[in-house]
Amino acid sequence: MANMCSNFLKITKGKRKAFFAEIERISEIADKTGQGQMPFGIGQDYWFDIALDIFGHSLSYESKWNHNVEDAVNIAEKANVEFYLSSVEFSSNLFAEFVYKDKILTYRALDAQILDEITDDDENGWNFRGETYCSRDELCEELLSRQPYEIFNEGAI
Repeated sequence: MANMCSNFLKITKGKRKAFFAEIERISEIADKTGQGQMPFGIGQDYWFDIALDIFGHSLSYESKWNHNVEDAVNIAEKANVEFYLSSVEFSSNLFAEFVYKDKILTYRALDAQILDEITDDDENGWNFRGETYCSRDELCEELLSRQPYEIFNEGAI
């Protein structure tokens, strides 16, 4: 599906059971209604294809057009947990990481200008400013690691 954002969320501190219980509750409602998607009732966005890891430490999900980090923060506040979230949606020029710690949300992201400079070389991989990488994700992770974290304000990315 076009414009779907891939997200990975890991609880870094706190009791993750309450957080994941809310995710499970919402996922069950979506399954029962057969809609395949369910608004959280917290924000305006949807989470799709929610998958918990077998150990219950993290989850992956798809969202439409954006990261839905505000919804994750609302659930984290209720569950009293901290988390790390990575979000990728290349057609919307989104490659970002978020950290919710001590009730503060920070992020770092590649801006659209940098993402637009990445080119696909069918034979050799992905190119950026004369350097070649095996995968676009590897390249973006390397570029993102050079960015500082900033305080997240609604609408920042």
